[in-house]
Amino acid sequence: MLRALLRLMWRLAIVYVVFLILAWVLLGIHPREGASTTYNRIASIGHWITGFAGDVKDAGSGLAKMGEKHLKGAQDRFHGIDPYEEYNNRLNQDIQKGQ
Repeated sequence: MLRALLRLMWRLAIVYVVFLILAWVLLGIHPREGASTTYNRIASIGHWITGFAGDVKDAGSGLAKMGEKHLKGAQDRFHGIDPYEEYNNRLNQDIQKGQ
């Protein structure tokens, strides 16, 4: 298994070197520039993956907070507390002032 992975890595390295040489000959991109571009793109993929993981973590913590808020609201409604009572009172006061 390890031998197969080493062969695969060796073949990929050869293909990559050939690719860099072709890019240099056909497009005029120096091999150092091509290698640095490749490295930057691979690094950006790594940053995208870790950034995505951080976003998922933030969303998960937000979902937990939202779940707690919904549970508290459900407990309030179960105990007879209207979550829109304050809003309804303000609307009624505005209507009474307008008349």
